[in-house]
Amino acid sequence: MKLTTPTLRNRSFKRLTALTKRIALILKWTELQWSEHQYEQGHAYLVAYVEGDTRIISAMERSRIFWSWWKNHWGNRDEGYLEFVENTTYDLTALREIYTEMHSAEVLAKSIYPNGSILQESYALMMDDLIRDELQKR
Repeated sequence: MKLTTPTLRNRSFKRLTALTKRIALILKWTELQWSEHQYEQGHAYLVAYVEGDTRIISAMERSRIFWSWWKNHWGNRDEGYLEFVENTTYDLTALREIYTEMHSAEVLAKSIYPNGSILQESYALMMDDLIRDELQKR
């Protein structure tokens, strides 16, 4: 059986949804708290990765490809977290600290890097912004 792109996306969505629920349960967070943490760390990652360049941050934040990439990497780290804490007796504070450390934007900015298609889409968005800004000045 050949898997189509929509089928793969659906499997990925189901995988990430299941991970979210498991992590939220362990950390005693709502899914909204988990999602906010994921977004905040995504933004912090961009700030650290591009060293605060607001134009690049703005362009990458609007990139669907970036967020898909980020969520995929986040899911991989969530799986690693679950393997690490499974069958342990850590208290809630320690579980949250471990999770935060494993998902630290500053650390990740030094260890994972967006691929060419993400950068290309972000570059195109940034160029659109620059052209629009120049046209508005006239």
